[in-house]
Amino acid sequence: MVRQINEPVSQVAVEEVEVVIGEEPIEENQPSENLAEDIDDEELKEIASDLVSAYDADIQSRGDWEDTIKKGMDLLGLKLEEVQNPFPGACSAHHPLMIEAAVQFHAQALKELFPSNGPVKTQIVGEMTKEIESQAERVKDFMNYQVTEQMEEYFDDLDQMLFYLPIVGSCFKKVYYDSELERPVSKFIPITDFVVSTNTTDLRTSGRYTHVIRMEANELKKRQVNGFYRDIELMEEDRSNESTSMTGINEKIQDIEGVKPNTTYKKDARFTLLEMHVDLDLPDSGKEFACPYIVTICKETNDILAIRQNFKDDDDKFKRLQYFVHYKFLPGFNFYGLGYVHLLGNLQKTATTILRSLVDAGQFSNLPGGFKARGMRVEGDQPVGFGEFRDVEGYGDDIRKSIVPLPFKEPSQVLTGLLGALTDEGRRLAAITDLQTGDMNSQAPVGTTIALLEQGIKVMSSIHKRLHKAQREEFKILARTNYDFLPSNYPYAVEGVGREIFKEDFDGRIDVLPVSDPNIFSTAQRVLLAQTQIQAAAQAPQIHDLREAYRRLYKALDVDNVDDMLIPEMGSKPMDPATENYTMMYQKPVKAYSWQDHDSHVAVHEAFMSDPAVIPQDPRLQQALAGTLQAHIQEHQAHKYRLAIMANAGIELPSAPEYDRFNPGKDNEYESMDRDIENAVSQAQAQVAGQIAQANQQQAQQQQAQQQQQDPRFQLAQQDLQLRAQENQRKAEEGAARTQLKGKEVELKEEQAASKAQIDSAKLALDRDKAMADMEIDREKLRSNEQRDMARSQYQQQMVESKADIERARTIIEREQREKDRKATQQKDTTKES
Repeated sequence: MVRQINEPVSQVAVEEVEVVIGEEPIEENQPSENLAEDIDDEELKEIASDLVSAYDADIQSRGDWEDTIKKGMDLLGLKLEEVQNPFPGACSAHHPLMIEAAVQFHAQALKELFPSNGPVKTQIVGEMTKEIESQAERVKDFMNYQVTEQMEEYFDDLDQMLFYLPIVGSCFKKVYYDSELERPVSKFIPITDFVVSTNTTDLRTSGRYTHVIRMEANELKKRQVNGFYRDIELMEEDRSNESTSMTGINEKIQDIEGVKPNTTYKKDARFTLLEMHVDLDLPDSGKEFACPYIVTICKETNDILAIRQNFKDDDDKFKRLQYFVHYKFLPGFNFYGLGYVHLLGNLQKTATTILRSLVDAGQFSNLPGGFKARGMRVEGDQPVGFGEFRDVEGYGDDIRKSIVPLPFKEPSQVLTGLLGALTDEGRRLAAITDLQTGDMNSQAPVGTTIALLEQGIKVMSSIHKRLHKAQREEFKILARTNYDFLPSNYPYAVEGVGREIFKEDFDGRIDVLPVSDPNIFSTAQRVLLAQTQIQAAAQAPQIHDLREAYRRLYKALDVDNVDDMLIPEMGSKPMDPATENYTMMYQKPVKAYSWQDHDSHVAVHEAFMSDPAVIPQDPRLQQALAGTLQAHIQEHQAHKYRLAIMANAGIELPSAPEYDRFNPGKDNEYESMDRDIENAVSQAQAQVAGQIAQANQQQAQQQQAQQQQQDPRFQLAQQDLQLRAQENQRKAEEGAARTQLKGKEVELKEEQAASKAQIDSAKLALDRDKAMADMEIDREKLRSNEQRDMARSQYQQQMVESKADIERARTIIEREQREKDRKATQQKDTTKES
């Protein structure tokens, strides 16, 4: 019974298929490596028909996805083309947002995933021994040799994959042993040649996935002769031309590259092989369930060329062996990853439209067009050039009436700003904004620096982690292939030395990893972290190894032979004081030892510090040398104090610990004492420590007094103090005399002030009397003015009354006159009537 185990797809319902291959089982025939040799042709046709139908359904199920990829590739702008719409000669440029993002990602990822020294490192699983460490080193060296030297296709395929990956979102690597090359191979498989079932979420749990292989007839025939494929007759006319065997994405890629398949030369045609990794229940397998197999089918003829077991013989769980690694750019909603086509497609299309509109508007503004009257003839058909005047033939009317230019505007500033905003948003979304490490404050706290760094590259860091994980799976498959196919002892040669690797080195005790750091995606990030480590180490040198911090910085900068640049870690040797001064002048470390004559050393060093002939003139060098000398003198003083404690307490202590100021983490190898002995020694030292301190203080005071008495400068200072005291006394007497004189001056000023006060009082009294008199005069004047105003008011009132009488009289006279006139008029009228 033959049964394919897979999930149903939306287009074609694929159910369990049973194919009966015969009533009786095949006996006395041992299964070969190619299991298809032992299965009847009719049964193979049934299996092939079922699997090809499933493959076709898988292709149809991702039709919309392929359409999205094809449309996105049109937006890359990699093809030079002439645009006829909206008018011939319109701008055909594409905005570089998406291709810029892909190129920058490719450059960064390639450097991280394929460093110059090789991309493989190892990690020991379990207990670490010298033997396992040597094994790990052999595995690392050999796999780096394989990837960089032996597998010639590795770098080229990785290079191509890292350009393809950010655009479409998913790519694959196939790692297998090539019997013709007699070595492992790691090939880049584009998404167009790898088809999975509809409901696949990852390769480990997929019930079916297919690698599409296009193989020349001669290559296929060689594999048939070698026994890799069934030796069946495949007619040349069955071969498909390249143009008919490609997917729509492949056709789009060839159209962008300007390559067209040759349809006339028949020998260029190839066979399309479907290498399907499926779970099948083969006849006579002795199992009641489906197991993993690799089925190779010629798609043109539906002939099965090979069926091979895809699990280990000793695996009772029948776990599928993986040969493919899925590299994802961003996780999608299902199996396929997302790329810049999906993330930036619409944004790229909008930016391209705005860019073309701006360019077209600029062209029309510089070279405008318009309409002209039909009867008007202008010499020449080309647009008028700069500073050119054309002749107009046979036209006498105003030329402006026959030529109407279209009203073209300058490129829109609004569109220009919008294009800039879209570009910035796209670059931010694509995580291609440059990390400006130079703008960071070098004195900023470590946490602030790390936060700014993570904010700038967190998107690319997450993508890099997915690449790191996929490359780790790839190296694991490569290590498994080495274990399966390497001889027990394999010698190989590298530059300047011969080496060897053993089959058993790949026994699983060594884990192979990419040398790239999943948390670091760029050299700038790596260098900034190293600088931050140096900053932290410099702030607390007593708990850090500055030498190691600088070693990591040089490693981040990809500097070779760092040890040749750093000063060797050499212990300081005992020296005489003059040689110590010489050594410190060259900024080399020196060290004091307990058995040296400390007083003599200190005397020589202090004399050296005060000698102007040898001290550097540069203040910075002088300060650095003084600090080194003072620190060394303190070492001698510490040893001297310890010897004094031992002498006064009458005890013998172990050798003093040999501390190294330049390597604070180094073990001082001090011999510890027993707890009780140490307590007794501490009590004895406590008794003499105070005595020594008091004696040292008295000695220091005596020395200071003697020095002051003997020192001419001290005597001069004493005389200066006496002269200053006399001068102060003289100044005090002069001050008293000045104070007495000032007192008399104050009394005289007080008398003058009293006299002035009396005079001022008399003046005030006189001014008061004068003011009273003026007030009285003003009151008299006011009374006179009031009387005058009253008389004037009465006169005015009389005048008003007189005017009123006159007006009344005038009114009466006028009324009487009008009456007389009326009567006279009536009389005249009567006379006329009569």
